Amino acid sequence: MLVILLGATPTGLLGELLRAMVVTFPYSGVLVAIETRRDLVAFTGHFARNSLALVGFLTAYHRWQDDSPVAALAAGWVAFALVAVALHAAAPGGVARRRSALPTAG
Repeated sequence: MLVILLGATPTGLLGELLRAMVVTFPYSGVLVAIETRRDLVAFTGHFARNSLALVGFLTAYHRWQDDSPVAALAAGWVAFALVAVALHAAAPGGVARRRSALPTAG
C-alpha cells in the first residue's frame, strides 16, 4: 500500500503536466479515447513532447545506473522534468493548456 501511495501521489500532483503519459492498463484505451475526443492535435503534441522527455530520463538513468540505482532514478526524473518543462514551454500556449480553446458543452 505504501508503494502505491508513493507512486500515486506525484502522479496526481503532476497530472496536468503528465496527462498524456499517465495511463494504466486496461483503462488506457478509455483515457486516450476521452482525451482525443476533445482535441486530437493537442493530445498528440502533448504525448510527443512527453515521449521526447523520456529520452532525457533514459539518458540520465543510463549515465548514472552504474554508480547508484537511486541516483540514476533521481537523475532520470530531474532530466525528464527539465526536458518536459522546456518542451512544453516552447509549445504554443506554454505549459498551461488554454481553457478558452476547448469547446464548451451545450
